[in-house]
Amino acid sequence: KIHVYDLLTQDCAVEMPFLNCNFPLGRCFKAVNDGCNYLGTGAYHVGVEVNGVEYAYGGNNIPGMSGIFTCIPTESPGYELRDTIELA
Repeated sequence: KIHVYDLLTQDCAVEMPFLNCNFPLGRCFKAVNDGCNYLGTGAYHVGVEVNGVEYAYGGNNIPGMSGIFTCIPTESPGYELRDTIELA
């Protein structure tokens, strides 16, 4: 299976202290990505599930570690699940 995620969760916000508010970046990104998805494109993160374990790649700041990580299928941390593609 391939699990497809939006790059930001809907609750992601950016603090804007000069305006004394939080900008709802995640909700705006989701709206734009929904439109792009309708046109057959978009910005996504994917994970590949093999034998009940999801493998994915993402940057990290841990010295000596690659960006490859594992997680519970459909629960990649920091991303919001959009779709799962079954492979035959």
